[in-house]
Amino acid sequence: MADQRDAAAYPRSARATGAAPPGWRLPVLRMGASNLVVSALVVAGGYLAGKVQLDFWTAAFAMQFVTPQVARLPEFRLRADHFVERHGLIMIIVFGESVIAVGVGAGTAELGPALIAVALLSLTVCVGLWWAYFGHDDDARAEHHMAALPSAERNRAAVTVYYLGHFGLLLGVLLFAAGVKSAVAHPDAAITLPQALALAGGITLYLVVNTAVRRFFGLRPHLPRLIGAAAVLATVPLGTAASALDQVGAVAAVLAAVFGYESACRRPVGDFGHD
Repeated sequence: MADQRDAAAYPRSARATGAAPPGWRLPVLRMGASNLVVSALVVAGGYLAGKVQLDFWTAAFAMQFVTPQVARLPEFRLRADHFVERHGLIMIIVFGESVIAVGVGAGTAELGPALIAVALLSLTVCVGLWWAYFGHDDDARAEHHMAALPSAERNRAAVTVYYLGHFGLLLGVLLFAAGVKSAVAHPDAAITLPQALALAGGITLYLVVNTAVRRFFGLRPHLPRLIGAAAVLATVPLGTAASALDQVGAVAAVLAAVFGYESACRRPVGDFGHD
């Protein structure tokens, strides 16, 4: 196993006590210093306004790509189970924020059939996002894949797939939350193009990035989710010309069709052989 090969790189006495490999302190200090700079930029930007605030937050975002470069990734000994679990918890928190957006959007609006329907459909979409990430034990299978990689490859995967790749997943959920907040606020009325684009575009981005992540881990199928991403984006005219309720309903129907198809076609043993 990869963990056994990695363990051979440092003395048996250190392994017996659970000590980290030699040379780990400097990379950790470098990464910690970089993260402190990012935190300072984000916090300071919160007290600013206008272009200066945007510049601070843009610099903080750019630093996310610098951090893996300043740390010597091969010198880290990454535990796949711990790493995958923590990122799964982050996604659960973000899904919870999207549920909160439904309640915030409702605000003090009068409870009626349209509001109830759009709220329930929005929650259905949230369940679909959860299923895209955790369905069929995808997180457990990703963990096994990560654990089987040699240390250097595992660390690179941690940066590209989880550290950077999850930015796309998080952004997708946040965009959806912003769009659904407007949808719940006025369920039986048309919404603006930016609102409709946020609602559908967030789901589309999420499905595309999710497919790319699953492709890295050898999880199939890919095609249904990509078709679903395109179909979700095509719901934008429903939101702008008809109503928010119509668009959210269409998005929920697309996700139900995609994951229903995957569940129906899933093989009892192994993985999908083809799309």
